[in-house]
This record gives sequence, structure tokens and C-alpha cells, in this order.
Amino acid sequence: MAKASLIRVVTSDGVQGTIEDDLSTATQVELKLSDGRKMLVPTDALIKQADGSYTLAIVANQPSGGQLDAAAVIAHRDEIVIPLAQEVIEIEKRMRETGRVRIDKVVHELDQVVDEPLLREQVEVEHVAINQHIDQPAQSRYEGDTLVLPIMEEVLVVEKRLMLKEEVRITVRKTTVNEPQHVTVRQEEVTVQRLPPQQP
Repeated sequence: MAKASLIRVVTSDGVQGTIEDDLSTATQVELKLSDGRKMLVPTDALIKQADGSYTLAIVANQPSGGQLDAAAVIAHRDEIVIPLAQEVIEIEKRMRETGRVRIDKVVHELDQVVDEPLLREQVEVEHVAINQHIDQPAQSRYEGDTLVLPIMEEVLVVEKRLMLKEEVRITVRKTTVNEPQHVTVRQEEVTVQRLPPQQP
């Protein structure tokens, strides 16, 4: 039996290895793993890939219990052949209705008291009569928060002067005179009269 070229194999759990046996005639071949272990695998478990390599539908790192160790398979290769298999989990997702939710929205009205300070400006206009003659134009000025705007107008001034023309002198004289007058006055008088008691 002619030896085939070195064939690269990858197990289902990602462990890489090589096969030197001829796959065309053998029913089982020896797989040398990259970590130095050897496994005897059936040729029908090898799946050829497009690049010429093979994938092995067997897990190289078997958990303890229930599975035969790969080294033990090689040690008894002349006496027993153990095919290895692997269960593959197929996951399928389906949409399933588990329940429905009905949402009702209710609007509640609440009265709340909002007390926030608000700035409000008020302008008070006051007209103050002055009526005084000034020698030069008056300027605007501030008295505290009050703006004072002078209102001016030009008036015709006619100057008048007083002249003392004469004096009138009045003298009051007092005299005492007797003038008898008849006056009627009223006067009240009280008379007290005692009476005997009433008969029982």
C-alpha cells in the first residue's frame, strides 16, 4: 500500500492533526494530533474540504467518564476498532407568543400652586408745578431712582416797579358810655308740700 502525502485534519473542537495513511483503501487511519497524541479514527468520519484538508466529526478532548482514551485506542489497535461519534446540537429559534399586554393611559389633572417672584416695572409720572424764573437752562438729573426732566418755556417778562404815592392813616379811639337796657330773665322756684300716707 503506497503512502499518501501528509493530510491536514481539524477535529470538531478545533484540535489540528495530520494523517499519513492512504485514505483510498483504509477503513481507519491513525491521526497524529498537534499535542503529540494519536487517535485511530474511521475514514468515513473524515469530511474533505475545498482546500484539500479534512475535518473530523470527532472531539479530540473527550471529557472523563464514558469515553475511551485515545492512547488506549492506539495501544489496542490490533485487537479492537472503536468508532467515535459526536452529537451536534442544532439550535432553531422560533417566535412564540407568550402573552399580550394592554396598556391604557389615564391622564390625571392635579392643581399645583406655583409661586415664583416676577419682576414688574411701573412708571409713575408726576407733574410738579415750579413757576420760577431761572437764569440758565436746567439740566436733567436723578433724585434717587427718579429722573427729573425740566420743562422750560420762554415767557415775555414785563417788569413793574412799585412807587409809594401816599399813606392813609386810620386811628381807632375807644370811649365808655352807659346805655340802660330792659332785659327779661327767667328764674325757677321749687315749692315742697308734704302729704299724708295712703291707707293700706
